[in-house]
Amino acid sequence: MKGGSLNFTGSDNIKAKAEYIHNGKVLFKAEATNFSAKDRILKSNLAAMTLYIGNNDSVTHPNVSGIIKNNEFSFTRNSKGTGNLPFMTHINEFTLKPTT
Repeated sequence: MKGGSLNFTGSDNIKAKAEYIHNGKVLFKAEATNFSAKDRILKSNLAAMTLYIGNNDSVTHPNVSGIIKNNEFSFTRNSKGTGNLPFMTHINEFTLKPTT
């Protein structure tokens, strides 16, 4: 390793995966071609993400930029392609359409 960052790389067929686990339970999952980690911050520019809520629900999006820092998650829809799709929650079967 050279420098102060780590890069995690997958491919088009096999994505790099990141999971945030607390007390043995997966709270967040993301898949992307690559992630970078530096100073306890995990970043990806083109990730598919799932945020688990309680035992039965989740919020998903196929194309976000994401940052995880100090146990806080930040996701921004990318402006092109599938990034324009709304966030989806599954148990309530509705979409979240942020204003832009």
